[in-house]
Amino acid sequence: DTAEGERTRIMYLGSKTLSPLGALRHYQKTFAALGEVEEIYTCKHPECFKNLGKDFVWRQSNHIPHELGGNAYLLPPGSNGFKNQVYWHGKVKTASAEYVISLYSAIMHMWSSPVERIQDRPLIHLEIVKQEI
Repeated sequence: DTAEGERTRIMYLGSKTLSPLGALRHYQKTFAALGEVEEIYTCKHPECFKNLGKDFVWRQSNHIPHELGGNAYLLPPGSNGFKNQVYWHGKVKTASAEYVISLYSAIMHMWSSPVERIQDRPLIHLEIVKQEI
């Protein structure tokens, strides 16, 4: 299926006390409170493809300014620093719209992190496309 409509993308680091599975469950409860939920696909570590995170974190559209200065990726390309990955794809239908949702989360665990503050914190990547009904 193709999703067309208003698109929102949010990518952020959670606190060290939040697990990727905890982030997923939080959003699933939020989705259920909004309307009728249809799960299309989900995976949890180790079911998820080993380098699934690369498709979310290192694509060109995530090329953003960061705290090290300059315009670069949030994390340096080439490091395989993801553990405890979770992914959920589905739809939420309300009276006025259908939301196509993609949620990815994993612990940032890089062998040589340039920024200590990102080490062992969950990355949460949420994309939503709102389709009017």
